[in-house]
Amino acid sequence: MLDEELLLESVETDYPSLVREALSINSDVEFHCSASLSENNYVWFVIGRALFIWKLKDEKSTINVPFVLTLPPSGLPYTVRTIRIYTKSNSSTVGVIAISPEGTIRHWPNISRNYIDSSIDLEREVALSLDVITYSEEAMFLLSTTTCSFFLLSLDTGRAPTPGKRQKMAYGIISKPLYTNANRSIGKRVSSVLFGDTAKHGSRLLKAIVIEMISRDHCDMNDVDDISEERLRHMYILALKSKTLQLYSVDPPSKAWSLDPTQLAVEHFANLVWNLRNIPEQSKWRQEMKVWLVDCVRIRAGVVILMAAANTAISTQIHFALGFLPIHGVKEATENFEWFCLLKLPTNETFRSTEDDSLMGLSLHLPLESQQCSHERIEGLLLVSRRFAYSIRLPDSLQGNAEVGRIHSASFIDDTLIGSACDTRFCYLLLKERGVNRIRLLPRGFDANLARSVLAVQSMSTSNGDTASNVDRDLLAEAFLLFAKGDLPASNSRVENLLGVRRTSVAQLCINYALDIVDDIPNDERWHAVGVQTRRKSALTESSFLLKVHLDEQKRKVLAMFILFLKYMGLDAKLDMTVHSQLSDSRSARSQMAELTEKVDIAIGLYAWCEVRLFIHLFFSCSFVFVCFLFGSRTYRVWRIVLHFIKIRVR
Repeated sequence: MLDEELLLESVETDYPSLVREALSINSDVEFHCSASLSENNYVWFVIGRALFIWKLKDEKSTINVPFVLTLPPSGLPYTVRTIRIYTKSNSSTVGVIAISPEGTIRHWPNISRNYIDSSIDLEREVALSLDVITYSEEAMFLLSTTTCSFFLLSLDTGRAPTPGKRQKMAYGIISKPLYTNANRSIGKRVSSVLFGDTAKHGSRLLKAIVIEMISRDHCDMNDVDDISEERLRHMYILALKSKTLQLYSVDPPSKAWSLDPTQLAVEHFANLVWNLRNIPEQSKWRQEMKVWLVDCVRIRAGVVILMAAANTAISTQIHFALGFLPIHGVKEATENFEWFCLLKLPTNETFRSTEDDSLMGLSLHLPLESQQCSHERIEGLLLVSRRFAYSIRLPDSLQGNAEVGRIHSASFIDDTLIGSACDTRFCYLLLKERGVNRIRLLPRGFDANLARSVLAVQSMSTSNGDTASNVDRDLLAEAFLLFAKGDLPASNSRVENLLGVRRTSVAQLCINYALDIVDDIPNDERWHAVGVQTRRKSALTESSFLLKVHLDEQKRKVLAMFILFLKYMGLDAKLDMTVHSQLSDSRSARSQMAELTEKVDIAIGLYAWCEVRLFIHLFFSCSFVFVCFLFGSRTYRVWRIVLHFIKIRVR
């Protein structure tokens, strides 16, 4: 496969003016600013108590006007983790739920209407995150606190509360405690009030993931209540703390098991980093080794955990690794990592155990479409730090110590990271100066601005009376267009379909398509003057009649992109076959493709020389008129000789 590079593709070069103004006013309070993006491409910014929401669009000319909402009063700073944007089933209405760190719920059933305030008793705990429970017919949310209490929130649809169950109506929001730490003794609660939360840092929740272990096909009930109850019985909460991993069941609410992955990771780190392979050596250094759980993402039938380790007796440098733990259910806890791999980040970014905030800002992202498929032609697992983004392609089989693919990195050192999130397909960075950026892993030399030009090529007339050949060409053209748009998995799928059903050789298809690109006649007035008409009209040719623009954009760049497409999809190896074309009857498609590239370069060079020649003639002609005007006709004959000599030399 070709060499690839990780790019930050600009989606919105700047934020809406209201957001930009708020950022400039609050430039000195970066801690109170955060941002995220939902799966349905809504962006939300939190700056102080102001919440900005707008729809992300892939059109740079579109001006987005955000909704500006006010969050409830709070003595603690807000983060985007306790705010969620949702859409109701069978409706385009957008709703917003925001929860303050103290537990005040502000609900906008419709983003353009008034809000409804309510509250939930967190027992002096602090709200950490609000997550949407997926695959639910109703909008349901999981509220997590920093000390690992969980509450189920659902929208009130007019039904009465279920008798005999502990739940509270909250003006459109039904709150139900699932697992709380409220059963602490009076003494501990008084100590918490007087001296703060005395729990160890290792017991603080880092992340909660909702896991559903039942397919939607298994829910064949007709009643909405029965469907919700059935799904809740197969939903679990995976809680990641800095030292432990715990699984909770939703219905009935209970803790299923608790696991210490740091103890499992010590041996792996000792072997792979410090080469401590025997038990006595490990025991000697174990007390000096520190292992932290940083983040985790759901993948396949388990979870991938990002871990950090340092051996303070040797160095303060922190090393990173990924480990895969399968999730079998509530009855059985995993005993060991099925897969463990050390990460070697390809940058000079260093992390030290002596720095308290060294691991802050590290986050893992895995888009929904990447959780069940191969990572061969996608970005894979994304690791985001405060200065870099890393793309990690996981192996197809998460077994043993299988190595990950080459790790690629993209830097944003010159900017400030406000937030990161992913939709169903891509991961995004929200930067202070550069706006919203999509993280893309693309072949080196890929031009993300050529999709429009490639689309113009699609309208070329190539009918030759051979229906089978036209079908093959359409598949090739569709694959190339998807490639130019950056949808590499879909493009690869079309190529596989082409190879499976084609009736024409790949080499013949490729050279015919390349000839269509190069032989396209520009919509130029000078061609029309000699009786040559443009074969078609397209958005590109109608926008400009300049020959140079046409050659440069429509021919050289598109042809170079087509060659890159052939190499990336593995079709380049099939160009060694001899094919028949307008160029030759006895040469390979590869040779003819190289000739086309050279001819386009020569044409552009000749046109550039003509421009220079025209400029020289204009310069000396103007000089001639000016000199004759100043010195009279005696210099006329001298200047005519000079111009004649220059004309000969230019030719």
